[in-house]
Amino acid sequence: MKSLIALYTMSMLVLFLGVLPAHSETGQLVMYQSGEETIEAYLATPSGLGPFPAIVVFHEWWGLNDWIKQNVDLLAERGYVAIAIDLYRGHLAKTPEDAGSLMRSIPNQRAIQDMKAVTAYLKTLTDVIPNRLGAIGWSMGAGYALTMALTITDLDACIVNYGRLINEKDSLERITCPILGIFGEDDRGIPVLSIRAFKQASTEIGKSVDIIMYPGVGAAFMNENDKRAYNVNASKDAWDRIFSFLNQTLYN
Repeated sequence: MKSLIALYTMSMLVLFLGVLPAHSETGQLVMYQSGEETIEAYLATPSGLGPFPAIVVFHEWWGLNDWIKQNVDLLAERGYVAIAIDLYRGHLAKTPEDAGSLMRSIPNQRAIQDMKAVTAYLKTLTDVIPNRLGAIGWSMGAGYALTMALTITDLDACIVNYGRLINEKDSLERITCPILGIFGEDDRGIPVLSIRAFKQASTEIGKSVDIIMYPGVGAAFMNENDKRAYNVNASKDAWDRIFSFLNQTLYN
């Protein structure tokens, strides 16, 4: 039965968009329509019988690389259909200079169109529960995850891992889902004062925001490929909190 379901799901993807060579046994590259463009994303689906909640994954400023794909696979292993959209349209950064240039090249309206399009795409998949949708991102991608919470009214959960924040209450009023924010206290790009301001502004208008700050770590502490920043204990705890939050928001 499982093999028939897997075959049916694969055939539906082929008919709907077309499937590219797989990154791993768990995930696969798919194509979907965003405005006038057909763009690539990395999709992973849990084994077993669905449907499952779905999570949109936003990459760091390096692009849709193997680390992001591994995180997508991990989310699928824990029971979520996960999809990482490619904001860079196939480009990967090799240096911080490349990453900064690519990050600045993203048109904001195009990114928002991608969020709306991937939401619509996920709701066409038979393995997805259409009213159980979350977003997660790291660094640059965390800012886009928060933008998705400001843009997609039926989002059910949002996780911001050391990404940019806002504290304007008029904008925060648009958020309709719980937020989990994970930060390092030594992050020079995201000061503690700005994190506290985001928490205070959100709380004052009745938004559900849980903020976790890890002492002694900075940005990128969850990425084991960044040898200078990675912290194994903080990363493990962060993942534990992420899955607890997702279980509460997307499975309850």
